[in-house]
Amino acid sequence: MKTPTAGLGLLFLSGLTGQALEALPEHVDISPVYTNGEWSWTIVSDGEVKETNEVFLPARDLETPDGELFQRPPGEQWDFLGMEEGESVWILPQSDAGYTWPGIENAQSGTFSTYVESDPRVGPLPQQWVRIGLEGVEGPGAFSLFQFQGGGAVVWMSSADGISAEDLFFLASPGHDHMNWAFSATGVYRVSLNASAFLGPGTNNPTAPGEAVDLFFAVGARAAWRASWFAADEVMNELLAGDAADADQDGIDNLLEYAFGTDPRSASPLNVELGETAGPELMMVSDGEVSYPALRFFKRNNPDADVSYEVEWSGGLTGAWEEGGIEHLVEDFGDGWERVTIRDDQAVSGSRFGRVRVIAAE
Repeated sequence: MKTPTAGLGLLFLSGLTGQALEALPEHVDISPVYTNGEWSWTIVSDGEVKETNEVFLPARDLETPDGELFQRPPGEQWDFLGMEEGESVWILPQSDAGYTWPGIENAQSGTFSTYVESDPRVGPLPQQWVRIGLEGVEGPGAFSLFQFQGGGAVVWMSSADGISAEDLFFLASPGHDHMNWAFSATGVYRVSLNASAFLGPGTNNPTAPGEAVDLFFAVGARAAWRASWFAADEVMNELLAGDAADADQDGIDNLLEYAFGTDPRSASPLNVELGETAGPELMMVSDGEVSYPALRFFKRNNPDADVSYEVEWSGGLTGAWEEGGIEHLVEDFGDGWERVTIRDDQAVSGSRFGRVRVIAAE
């Protein structure tokens, strides 16, 4: 996807009022609880209770061990991941890798009946079970949930082949467990789960599943930026939060807002993190005794930025654009940002126009 920059436009407020999601790149416990005949869900982070519709869980688009990017192993037993052998898969692992580490926990004791579960993925021991079901997945790829046990993978859920009643995870109650949360593409995901159990005796008197809970995951830096700017009821809407959308109606689409670090919810020429004009700014620079037109702009230089930049020049707005230019100055601002000044390779002579083309990684 390629999108040329646009000039800073007039301010048209879009009326966005939702509270953006908060990133939780840490150990969290997703907790379904059954009380007074109803299921409710929360996320607990460092002892602090979070509402599920206020947070998202990020995964870095960097190869392990620095990130959550892996390659799918050979063998048809891995088809559940939703990609071909050797292709990329992003996994929030069941073991602590020092970043996002989601688990599922239910601390209730004596609430549910004890029985022997017939599902072959579960051991034949009497246990109080909470059944976590997959109700839906929305996002750019497949989602799966699995664990390594006995040298192999036990697959609990996978949307790669559709969603059925077999997409089920069994959590001992009281109990706490970790698993691998896998995604087949970068982007924002909404994973909908439900919970149920038996009140007994045995498998009699099942609880109602209740309303599904939506969990949000952001795979890659660009997806995490999107989730950190939009609310739960906005973030999956491509017409509002997608790359090509213009949420604040300032004439600058969200991909460009991300690339230059501006605010997608309110028109402003400033890089939000640095408080300086984001650009591109057209200016004149000198190289020796010769003057050249140049473009100065902020760009992301973190390794998982998921975006690239091309500077193009033209002798007229209706003429052909050609990529080119010479790096005149690079200023490192840290925290994944640098400001570059790219001069034209042609000296000033008549009309000259420049623009920056932003390219989203696929």
